[in-house]
Amino acid sequence: MNHELFSRINGYLEGVSNVVTYFGGCYGHEYQFVKIDSPIERAIELYNANSNLKNHKDIKYVGLSEIDDWKDEIFNITAKWFFSLFRLQDFGISIEYPDIDGETPAELDKELNNVSNKLIKLLEEFFEGSIVKAYRLVTENEWKDEFDWEQIYFSIGNEVFILDLYQWG
Repeated sequence: MNHELFSRINGYLEGVSNVVTYFGGCYGHEYQFVKIDSPIERAIELYNANSNLKNHKDIKYVGLSEIDDWKDEIFNITAKWFFSLFRLQDFGISIEYPDIDGETPAELDKELNNVSNKLIKLLEEFFEGSIVKAYRLVTENEWKDEFDWEQIYFSIGNEVFILDLYQWG
């Protein structure tokens, strides 16, 4: 895999997380892209032994749920995360479409949300030529007190890449 592109992805995630943290009020955000040299079956345990979730002992890992269309899933997840400051500040931009009843938040419009689209483009470039399987972390206890998280696992052979989104308050 391309080390320079790996660094660009992490730089991009760090920049977005810094903006969301700065404007998000009392919540801090850390977004990162991590590589684990391990089969997917062990990746959750190995990664979370040292990740932001290591101090949250009440989280029970059930496993991974396979994602059919990782690009679409990443778009929806990052739209929520990257624009969470809108909800935290009780601010939002919506668009009315003539063929749809009601309004759609602007961040969910795939043509307008260049922030999520840029991350997807970087990931596509990074994974180019590889057969990628994507999974979402599933936990038994979703109760979250002043923190939230999302982990997406990308499996390519014995390499696992994790998109880790974490918020603390």
